[in-house]
Amino acid sequence: MAALNDRAQVKEQYKTSANLNTRISIHQKYSVNKQGFGNWIFSQYRFRENDRILELGCGNGGDLLS
Repeated sequence: MAALNDRAQVKEQYKTSANLNTRISIHQKYSVNKQGFGNWIFSQYRFRENDRILELGCGNGGDLLS
């Protein structure tokens, strides 16, 4: 579990989108959560009134808000 929190290791793991695509694919195939990975991630944010969001195109957006 410590490796999951190692910044250098996480940075290396997600240097390209290949591992992110694999992770999204695994969620699409085997998840019992019908909400979808992208929608679940979005639901974890707690936006406040007057918050502003800068979207920089991180990830591939595979199933976001689908």
